[in-house]
Amino acid sequence: MQLCDEMHPSSMRRAFLFLFILAITTTIHSQVTSLRGVVRDSLSGEPLEGVVIWVPQSGLNTISDSEGKFVLKWNAEFSETVALSAQLFGYQKYFDASIKLKLGRTVTRDILLAPKTFTQQEVVIRPSEPEEVWGDDVLNVADFGWLKDAMVLLTYEKENRWKSQQNVNRTLYSGCQILVLDSSGNERGRCRVPEYAERIHISCFNDVFVVGKDSIWWVSTEEGIVIQPFPLTQFEQQIAPLVDTLGGRIFYSTWQPDYPAFEYKAYNPADSSLQTLRYLVNEPVMEMFRSSFKYMHPTAKLAAFKHELRTGIDKEIVAGYMTGFSETNYFEPMNAPLVLKSEQLLLFDHHHDRMVRFDRFGAPVDSVWIGYHHPQSGKWSGKLLSDKSTERIYSCFEKGGHTSLHEIDVSAGTLLSLQRLHWKYVQGVAIRDGWAYYTYRPFESSQNRFLYREKIGLPD
Repeated sequence: MQLCDEMHPSSMRRAFLFLFILAITTTIHSQVTSLRGVVRDSLSGEPLEGVVIWVPQSGLNTISDSEGKFVLKWNAEFSETVALSAQLFGYQKYFDASIKLKLGRTVTRDILLAPKTFTQQEVVIRPSEPEEVWGDDVLNVADFGWLKDAMVLLTYEKENRWKSQQNVNRTLYSGCQILVLDSSGNERGRCRVPEYAERIHISCFNDVFVVGKDSIWWVSTEEGIVIQPFPLTQFEQQIAPLVDTLGGRIFYSTWQPDYPAFEYKAYNPADSSLQTLRYLVNEPVMEMFRSSFKYMHPTAKLAAFKHELRTGIDKEIVAGYMTGFSETNYFEPMNAPLVLKSEQLLLFDHHHDRMVRFDRFGAPVDSVWIGYHHPQSGKWSGKLLSDKSTERIYSCFEKGGHTSLHEIDVSAGTLLSLQRLHWKYVQGVAIRDGWAYYTYRPFESSQNRFLYREKIGLPD
């Protein structure tokens, strides 16, 4: 007896057809369709972490990782075209309804998020006329600063421009004198600077220094005005790096004008301990800085390598200095000032669009996004101005010869009221006690460069 009857040919065809359809259906439902990509800042190109990416009305969502990468997968229902959304605080919402998928394949779609720009109606606030603080028929004002109870002026007779490569971007002054004014603007004393001078430097300990062409002078204001030479190396290593003092600690930086990275540190005199607050680096510029080594002549590469063996400094860093990369158009000096406000330290990291807040002991508290330094906010001068008496911080903009001051809301990283200074082409703007101080020579006037001030916040 046969164990089974022979199947009719038509029955066999139907069975094979059923199995084929079942296999196709199983394959379709087992295939995984993926959408992956990287989320970046549309201005800086930096990858963004923590961005929420989702497909509306599907329940599919994910979050970008520390490198800005994300992946979304479909393994059941399939749609050839889907919509995609992405959002992160401080950025404009992203939406694209034309993402085309392919069954069983991975589709790549990178996302660019544009920072939000916080704009407001521009209200120009300025007094009717600026006040003259100090002026002279012979001397011009080159620079100024404040002590606790006095104002210090660097004055000059003649301005000099230098053609040497070392000093091509410097303005040096001759016939210089240091003047000290009391709180009422009356002169307390003056003394002559021995050589060419460039600017004054007042440390966080209220020591006054004059920076010259190749020399440094220390100015004593306690018993008359006395000026004496000061070691250049000691100034560069122990005075210039100081930022401020808080909580018994001295905060300083390792910033150098020709290197695309530096650190903020805190020194505690009580136990001689050192603490690093933040290491800052401009990654794109650093990459180009180090890549200089690849294009050097073999002899120069060998010299850089030998220097590394002697000093321990990376040969690629040595190459960046040897090739003079900081003198090229690709170099961008680091701009991340540290400002004291209300027993806290605020780090304005313009290279990563963040303002980081530290407590009085240097521990990070929080951070907010900042975007006032981007082109769409106006022509930013690169300067932040801090009023130590009112503890207000201002961002400085320049347009059409006018200088404008925007107060920064440090709780949100946004800009507040606008102050446009009265005259065009003012120089050396600084803020003290709610007044904006600057030097100015009236247009088409034989008047020397005087020191003026105008109140911030007075209506027209």
